[in-house]
Amino acid sequence: MKNISTLSRLFVLSLTTVATLGSAQVSADPTEIVAHLDFQCPFSGRHFGTLKQLQEKYGNQVEIRIKNFPLSFHTDAELLAKAQICSSGDPALGDYTAYLFEAGKVSGSSVDSLAAKFAELGGAEGSFRDCLRAVETADQLKEEIAAAEELEVNSTPTTFINGKKIAGALPIEEFEKLIGAHK
Repeated sequence: MKNISTLSRLFVLSLTTVATLGSAQVSADPTEIVAHLDFQCPFSGRHFGTLKQLQEKYGNQVEIRIKNFPLSFHTDAELLAKAQICSSGDPALGDYTAYLFEAGKVSGSSVDSLAAKFAELGGAEGSFRDCLRAVETADQLKEEIAAAEELEVNSTPTTFINGKKIAGALPIEEFEKLIGAHK
């Protein structure tokens, strides 16, 4: 099994309602949290809320990173994951990640609906559409999935806190214990 630090590029979520998750302004020895999520998984959606709460509470003491792990039985999960990849480079679009969880609650997400919301939040729609259709984006998602599988991720959410694997959407108190143990 590979160490979590050997993963390829990690996508950092930026949220306008909380501090940047995984920002460069973390403390000298932050607790590293890497969460593998599926935008159509209701448990991942709940877990995303927990991650936002942890960021609000611990600020720069935690570095939270999100990895895509779309499950094959969720019909729109791959498209939603690609949308997250295409939006992850713009910290001003943090609301877009939250939107993806909302879109994942209903089947039928399309390139058009995802691009329209991206533009509504201030992103460049044409570039976003190109990114969604790009072979490089699909390859990047495949690499992300392969890296997760090397870490024996097989369900969502699966989170690593300083390399310790946790499967499932646990209550925030359980994550607080693990963060406290690191400090």
